[in-house]
Amino acid sequence: MVIKDRSLLKLFLKDLFTEKELLQFMRRFEGAYWLSLGTPYEQIREMTGLSPTIIARLSKRFIDKKGGFWQVMHKVYPKRAHHFSETNWVDRRD
Repeated sequence: MVIKDRSLLKLFLKDLFTEKELLQFMRRFEGAYWLSLGTPYEQIREMTGLSPTIIARLSKRFIDKKGGFWQVMHKVYPKRAHHFSETNWVDRRD
């Protein structure tokens, strides 16, 4: 399913999330993007405000290619598909 109408998508998300929950969701999505680039945990924490625990959890989810999170990120960023490999999701806390 694809929602192409931005205003409908916005209404849908407002019905599902509080403002605080939506902000956290967006931060996690941004963190996932930075992980896809191989960005170190500390930089992701500084840019997004996510805790190291959340960043590690996101990283762990990417390793599971059968999981929904990996599959959605792969569809959202199809040109980055070559970056979605286990080698890019190693623990990057340095």
